Amino acid sequence: MSSWASSRKLWPAAVLTAILLAVGCQPPPPETSADQPPDEHPVAGSWQVEFTLDSVRSGTGPWTPVDTVSVVGQLMLAGPDTGQAVMLTGSSDFDFTPMLGRQISCYEPGPAEVRVGRIDERFNLHFTPGAFDCGFGATVGWSGDTLTGRWGEASFAGPVAIGRVLLIRR
Repeated sequence: MSSWASSRKLWPAAVLTAILLAVGCQPPPPETSADQPPDEHPVAGSWQVEFTLDSVRSGTGPWTPVDTVSVVGQLMLAGPDTGQAVMLTGSSDFDFTPMLGRQISCYEPGPAEVRVGRIDERFNLHFTPGAFDCGFGATVGWSGDTLTGRWGEASFAGPVAIGRVLLIRR
């Protein structure tokens, strides 16, 4: 038998051996346990939040632009990163009275549950998750370690407001 013919027969065995060695030399995958807690949610933490008002609307009337007015508050959230939609707990302290002459509908400062939905690197924050005909939320995305985006108030029958939001990690 020629040397070419014998090496041709050994070639599949050599490839198989190389594959087995490569797979066998890999470190084992990290062990996961049902008891191991999930990572902290990326939005969890302490934030300074600035809401800037852009427009208001009463009922079904047209949007009316307003002079730029901002309010600054605090938001603290904690909770695991368990999926695309989670409920984080903490506290919020936002006072919209200097901006709107009233508090946001269905919002009360203090202990908070915030529903956080994720779409890629953007987050939907629902600050009043139990309210169906009022309340407010924001859609934000990362800019470094800061979240920026838009916020809006929902109201079935009352006035509504929209604007920009900036969350700075503290």
